[in-house]
Amino acid sequence: MRISTVCSIAYPHLDRSRYLLKRNYHSMLPSRYSVSLQFIVLLLLQVCPSEAVVVGNIKIVGQSGGIAQFLPGSYINTIPRWSVENQDEEEEGGQSSVSLKRLIGTGIQQPTSSSPSSTVAQEYVDPTSNVELWWPKDLETIQIRPTLEVFVKTAIPTYLLAGLEVRVPPRTSKDGKAWKNFGMNSQPIASQWTSFNMAVESGFRVESFVGTSTVQNPVDENDSSNSNDENNRNSNINNQQQTDDDVEWEPLYSIGDEEKSCYGQRNDATRGTADAIETLGELLANLDEMSPLASGMHIVSIPIDEKWVDVPSPYKLKEDEKMTIVSVGTVEPDAMEVLGLDDGLLDMSATSLLKVNLAMIAAGSESQYMPEVYRPLYIEK
Repeated sequence: MRISTVCSIAYPHLDRSRYLLKRNYHSMLPSRYSVSLQFIVLLLLQVCPSEAVVVGNIKIVGQSGGIAQFLPGSYINTIPRWSVENQDEEEEGGQSSVSLKRLIGTGIQQPTSSSPSSTVAQEYVDPTSNVELWWPKDLETIQIRPTLEVFVKTAIPTYLLAGLEVRVPPRTSKDGKAWKNFGMNSQPIASQWTSFNMAVESGFRVESFVGTSTVQNPVDENDSSNSNDENNRNSNINNQQQTDDDVEWEPLYSIGDEEKSCYGQRNDATRGTADAIETLGELLANLDEMSPLASGMHIVSIPIDEKWVDVPSPYKLKEDEKMTIVSVGTVEPDAMEVLGLDDGLLDMSATSLLKVNLAMIAAGSESQYMPEVYRPLYIEK
């Protein structure tokens, strides 16, 4: 069975995401895109539906002349994603070091009937999403931390992305290991990127916030079509009308054990982002021709803070509420205020924005079509 078929059955939201993509894609593409290009993109969605989890276009701001550029979201699934991980000093004989680890399932050609799966990596789904973060209900905890992500082309950093790294912690997984790819829509990516030139701007940083909001048209619990289907309920809530002005935001690190104010988070984020940029510089300066970053296009993720934070349980929300998680890459003095700007002002500020809605989905362990590679995460041996 092809992975695309497996995923559409194992993850019920896939059919809805595919439908929304095909229905809205013409309006998502800029008018200057030719009809032939629109046709090609839609054809790719038909051929490789399992890859169509990045919705709409990626907007790139901070460019010369102030004119935004656009990149088709489906193209992102062809780009490998990497994470920079710090090694413990004890593991390295008293010396700290960093390693580059690929986010499994990203930038991999999906198997076809003529070219079946031949590697373990091809058995994983692509976890990238710019709209929703899915939380399988049989995972007790998922954790997040802010990151600086960098689009690298032939070892040259080109764009900056506000990032957010997600994982299933070892205490939650059945095999006692950390999992970053735990299914579709498990690793968010920014929908708005900015020029790498912003890295040298004073005060540039990445901050993350968690928000709750009340939807304007809550789901009717007496409606038999929704009351018995948790997936439908989450999908409907995520499609309700809601603006950022209606969201009650709080700093990511105000929900952890170490509560921080907006001011405290900003200072820590500024230092952490500067350290991340320095780490990137050292990484690229020491590349050799055998490094995967030496050629092609890649997205590299560097932690702003090493600490992981438990995502608040959505079960604490009211029936008409939803949770939104954002990361903002900006030089503006108040990152929380940036979330209330309209698109035009947001573009002018050359801000990178990642924004996803949290959605609880069906238990992974209950799917009889779950890819074999995920069994150690969801099912005890």
